[in-house]
Amino acid sequence: MAEETRVTQEAVWQETLAGLLAKAGRTAGELASEGKSVEWKLALAAVLKAQTTVTNRWLGEALHLGNLHEVSRKVAAWTRGPAVARGKRSIKST
Repeated sequence: MAEETRVTQEAVWQETLAGLLAKAGRTAGELASEGKSVEWKLALAAVLKAQTTVTNRWLGEALHLGNLHEVSRKVAAWTRGPAVARGKRSIKST
């Protein structure tokens, strides 16, 4: 991937993350201070993955979720959770 394209994509991911944090009533500082598997961070990651071309590596670093393999495992498990519970804990994307 060309450097310019990567930088542009990361800017879009960061902007989308900032909007989701605002909707969730969270701050960027909480990303570092909260645990790696807290529900709201996994919800953010799931929405970002659904709406953008974000990479697991970027999510792991930006959301402090761990390495890219852990991000993949955690977000997939969160996404597969019961539909009713997932609806209650999701962050609306609109």
